[in-house]
Amino acid sequence: MDSVKETVSFRLDPSLKAALDEVGVVLDRDRTWIINDALRAYLEVYHWQLKQIDQAIAGADRGEFATEQEVKAALDAWRSE
Repeated sequence: MDSVKETVSFRLDPSLKAALDEVGVVLDRDRTWIINDALRAYLEVYHWQLKQIDQAIAGADRGEFATEQEVKAALDAWRSE
């Protein structure tokens, strides 16, 4: 069963439209499918980020902070990559 869809109009840079059409050819999908898939993925990441931020703020409110040694170790590991 198909779900109800709504039409949304927006302006798109010509280069993005061309890239969208290229992906459509490769995947054998129409623009609507690709745009919906891309928005779904974007919103999933966005909501994940918000949840992580909320959890970090709650941890800070509880006084949960990394020690100086933990921060140094993380920075050293990051620099060595």
